[in-house]
Amino acid sequence: MASGRPDWFGTIVAAGKYDTTFIPIGLDETGAILALMKGAYDSVLKTIATDSNGIMKANLAVQDLAEITVRTKYGTADRKQGQTSVSPSTTTSLFTISGKGMIYCGHIATGPSQSQSGDILKIYGDGDLLFTQSFYQMYTRKMFKNGDNLLYLTKYDDTDYSYVVCATSFITYEASFEVRYQEAYGNSFNVHWDFTHALTP
Repeated sequence: MASGRPDWFGTIVAAGKYDTTFIPIGLDETGAILALMKGAYDSVLKTIATDSNGIMKANLAVQDLAEITVRTKYGTADRKQGQTSVSPSTTTSLFTISGKGMIYCGHIATGPSQSQSGDILKIYGDGDLLFTQSFYQMYTRKMFKNGDNLLYLTKYDDTDYSYVVCATSFITYEASFEVRYQEAYGNSFNVHWDFTHALTP
């Protein structure tokens, strides 16, 4: 013969032992077990806090870590484009971006009426020279893919004298980013450039 509650559920009281005393474990209205967590600081117990959703927060700034890597939040993408007339046998700044940010992509193109394969492109990050290569050096070193260096060659035409380089994706800088063009043959012509970047808000 069956016995017990009609819904076949039994009533159980769960208790935890504190020293020599058993204390009933409480539940919330959904039946979830409530817990009060404490951690020892020296010889003092401190209650571990949560947010309004019951999630415990960790303050990484005060943790005993050798290094913390933080993903920087960049702002809205912006476009920087134009053309610059380079001076003969000199180094000309094509453009500068000031602030902390990231280069998403970009290219530099030139189409003079004579070979300029020995002209050199230079990239400065935060005032330091990070890249210096001529079109010819990029060609002979087979720097044709994104990631081969800060710039990579996408067109090298020494018959029609057309040269195009692109910027490797996601170049970051803390204070400034600058591209310079060093003309090597005593000629003057226009260099075109188009970069997409973002600065931290």
